[in-house]
Amino acid sequence: MNTIIKNVTIYDGLGSIPFISNLYIKEGKILKISIHEDDNCNIIIDGEGLAVCPGFIDVHSHSDLEIFKEVKLNYAIRQGITTEVIGQDGISAAPCNEKVKEYLYDKVMTFSGKTEDKRVWENFKEYKKSISDSMYSGKVENLLGHGTARMLVSNDQNRKLTENELEEIKKIVRKSMIDGAIGMSFSLINSPSSFGDEDEIVELCKVISEYDGIGMMYFGDEQNLLLESIDLLARIGRKSNARMHISQLKAVGNRNSGKMKLALEKIDKYVNEGIEISYDCYPYIAINSPLDILLGKSSSDINEIFEKEDLYINAIKEVDSNIESYGGEENIIITSCLNNSCFIGKRLKEIRNQMGICSSEVILKLLKEDNNALALFFAMSNSDLETLLKHPLLCLCTDGIISDFPHPRVYGAFPRALGNYAVKMNLFPLEEIIRKMTSEPARKLRLWDRGILREGMSADIVLFNPGEIRDGNSYINPKNYPIGIKAVWVDGIMKYADLK
Repeated sequence: MNTIIKNVTIYDGLGSIPFISNLYIKEGKILKISIHEDDNCNIIIDGEGLAVCPGFIDVHSHSDLEIFKEVKLNYAIRQGITTEVIGQDGISAAPCNEKVKEYLYDKVMTFSGKTEDKRVWENFKEYKKSISDSMYSGKVENLLGHGTARMLVSNDQNRKLTENELEEIKKIVRKSMIDGAIGMSFSLINSPSSFGDEDEIVELCKVISEYDGIGMMYFGDEQNLLLESIDLLARIGRKSNARMHISQLKAVGNRNSGKMKLALEKIDKYVNEGIEISYDCYPYIAINSPLDILLGKSSSDINEIFEKEDLYINAIKEVDSNIESYGGEENIIITSCLNNSCFIGKRLKEIRNQMGICSSEVILKLLKEDNNALALFFAMSNSDLETLLKHPLLCLCTDGIISDFPHPRVYGAFPRALGNYAVKMNLFPLEEIIRKMTSEPARKLRLWDRGILREGMSADIVLFNPGEIRDGNSYINPKNYPIGIKAVWVDGIMKYADLK
């Protein structure tokens, strides 16, 4: 069946000045963009007053397990996302085996949705086959998690790998790249990926470079080590010749406000030296992370903290300090905590008053109940965020962690960038932020069949109203769908429509 969207404003994804024309879809591809009308179209859509652009590419998503739930992932499609990149922050659902299954699922479910069906995918071919057989509406690209690969050979031991173990991980990387992974994710803070040293990461990035893959790294400590982490990333890129990408670039904490300008200047310097570096961010000042980041340098074994008085006292001091660093008790909202659902959506100050103990004691008690508890931390400055969004290397993302009380970015990140920052605040033209959602991530990820509206490209398309487009949710009501998205196609198949 042929589809025509008539008299619509075309944003081609490349940052070009928009123009009015007709867009034709046939057999999953963009047939042509032409002012001449074709009478042979089965489906005719009046696009007057509306705009089309390529489907949005979410370079940092956490839908690894949500994909397999029977309910479709409308929160992605409804905001125009047609491709998601999963396997983030050093953890992927594949490859897996029975030996590490329980531990891996505990790690994955912190970020990527809960499931009772703990399947084992021994390689990416099996995992990708399961995705294609699922009810998922969009496209998925996979990263191999460094931590996942590491636990398969080292049993999550905090030590340097032996030479034989490193060779075993290299085999896993090669097999995963051959089976369809587009790269590898690393984390400097989330175990077991954080157990790897610089030399180990360089050797693994050399392997992904053989396949023109990308190395995505989550820094974790953007309070104290932001600039140093950028230096580390650049060294890895220089030594391995791999393309490097920073996940969720941000400057955290009041004392770091304004540091983003320095960070981007450093990145630009390395790029000018020939090291390929890019980054992603989401258009919000609140981060959504495990609650245990407030433990800082304290032991991550929460049970041991409660068993030893000296560890408990040190943990209280560390948590007290980090609460202030991450915005204070009024700016921390609990979003997920087993056995304490009554606290979900509440600010730490409110919970402290309800429990009658100090805020640091509240944190430790919640972590003892659920070491995978999540929270929102309002810990970034608006000026730093705007600086990030305006930079040409940006790729937009959701970093969408699924929970009962999600961060609003899960439902509204892309419409928010369009409606709030481009249209309302006029920080940049629509065509420029659309480029950062479409062709720029497609280029970085080597997804050559999408990201541009052009004859022969995949018909991954978003139809929207430029005058209405905006996020329709908030931190308090995060599950509301965005406004202004009129229709979404994936490979020419309409996955969502509101054409009334």
